[in-house]
Amino acid sequence: MFLMRFILAICFSFFAIDVNADAESVATYAVLLPLTGNGSDQGQWCKNGLEIAAERLNSKDKKVELVFDDTHGDSKTAVNAFQNISARKRISGVFTWGSGVAMALSPITNKAQIIQMGIATATPSYSSVGDYTFRVFPSASDEATFLSQIISSQYPKAKIASIYVQNDYGVGTVDALRKQIQLSKKDFISAEAYNPGETDFRSILLKLKHSDPDIVHLAAY
Repeated sequence: MFLMRFILAICFSFFAIDVNADAESVATYAVLLPLTGNGSDQGQWCKNGLEIAAERLNSKDKKVELVFDDTHGDSKTAVNAFQNISARKRISGVFTWGSGVAMALSPITNKAQIIQMGIATATPSYSSVGDYTFRVFPSASDEATFLSQIISSQYPKAKIASIYVQNDYGVGTVDALRKQIQLSKKDFISAEAYNPGETDFRSILLKLKHSDPDIVHLAAY
């Protein structure tokens, strides 16, 4: 938790470093986080970190305003929230949580030429050159490479299965892992998806029991 707050504080300080020095100007940032529902613990960590950074900047007369909205981790909710804030405020930048939210907003922020900083944004699809979207979170491709190396060195004969949430984060993560596992000549035997909000995993567990993996990888909230 402390590490996430520290990273966000540094990130925001860098993000806002060129705020207009005019004493009357205020740099307004939309912050779209899951403050309730799945991911709300991470959302609260992010909120705390950004508030620390904003307090530090304001103490140096940078005049930063944060406008928070609860996305519940839902892409449509996040887009509506961004549009509502944009209608009321002149936005200097936006912080988003989650791969799906980041992917849904990136065409809008790029068109408006507003910098978007992705937090907890792992999907490899959130990657393009020369636009306004960035992230402060490792891509699932990097994570998959690391996991594959660990599995290869410590469990060279292991059979791997994955359980993943059916959204941009889960799909991007399991695809990246499958690719790396197959490149390392290991046996990726199954990938079972579940819908966001699902709570009954008995059918998935029965399938895993039948396939008998040595390692189960989770791409889930």
